[in-house]
Amino acid sequence: MARSTTQTLTLQRALAAAGFDPGALDGLYGPRTAAAASAAAAASGVAYDGSEASGAALVASLQPAV
Repeated sequence: MARSTTQTLTLQRALAAAGFDPGALDGLYGPRTAAAASAAAAASGVAYDGSEASGAALVASLQPAV
């Protein structure tokens, strides 16, 4: 699925901040970002299928509560 560089970079930053290693913070959705996203989703209980919508939900779940 196509993702924007900005959305992928947001996901990568959220993953890294939460302690999941997405690889380089470069906005490219590669195997390390995919693996980190899957691990974060499993840990948080968020359904993640790689789509932009599920990525946004995952990012939201990784943000600290205010």
